Amino acid sequence: MHTRAARRAGGAALVIGVVASAIYGANLFGIRDRIVPVPKIPTPSAHGVPSGPNGQAVLASEPWWQNVTTLQGSGDSSESVTIAGGALQWRVDWSCDTGHLAVTGHPAAPSQIVDSACSGKGESIVVSTGTVALHVSAGGPWQLRIDQQVDIPLQQTPLPEMTASGASVVSTGTFYAVDQNGHGTVTIYRLADGSYALRLDNFFVSPNTGLQIQLSSAAAPHSDSDVSDSQIAVVADLNQTAGSMNFAVPASVDPTKLRSVAIWCINLRTVYSAATLSAP
Repeated sequence: MHTRAARRAGGAALVIGVVASAIYGANLFGIRDRIVPVPKIPTPSAHGVPSGPNGQAVLASEPWWQNVTTLQGSGDSSESVTIAGGALQWRVDWSCDTGHLAVTGHPAAPSQIVDSACSGKGESIVVSTGTVALHVSAGGPWQLRIDQQVDIPLQQTPLPEMTASGASVVSTGTFYAVDQNGHGTVTIYRLADGSYALRLDNFFVSPNTGLQIQLSSAAAPHSDSDVSDSQIAVVADLNQTAGSMNFAVPASVDPTKLRSVAIWCINLRTVYSAATLSAP
């Protein structure tokens, strides 16, 4: 009798677990968002991006490197750069040909950004923000590429080729959550020259590194195996996980022969989000 009761309890627990997993996976009633909230930028203006409707916070992207400027010269120079207030950090990719290169920043931490014999190249990370005065002391030609790391959405306008004469929309889809949060739309264009391009609009997927945009032969993938067991074609690495952005489809890929788009995490071998493609 005790064994039968235990079996009933175990069966009930299994059913409850399956139902709870389904509710969590589908994010019904926003349950998953409350348990594992999606990252947001509470004060978008500090990051140089507009707020959402009614001044709302905007969804944050996986941090990415945004170019600020490239400086170059030969010999000593004084320059200034402005790093966005919402930047997480910034870096200087430097190279020099002869002599010695020294770069200091005020205010900056550390103030000595580069101090190296030439020829050489390297990278220095700085955490201060705002306007920084740089002083370059060099015995020959040098170059500084300055990037800031941000988590703002990437906002790209559609490529001119997408609306040019001879271009057409071949398929569209709306993203849904699979293993992680995901939303937005995808549009695939056939351009006038016969190539294809893919655009994401108002897109968001849970941030992580190692994400890829893949085209899949699965019609509506809802599990990792749906994607991994299907015919797939990699479109591009996904470095920004929020915003609106454009991607060229590799020439070897015919998207008209595939049925969905999946956001695949290489490291975890899991599908974060997917969209079924259909003709417009």
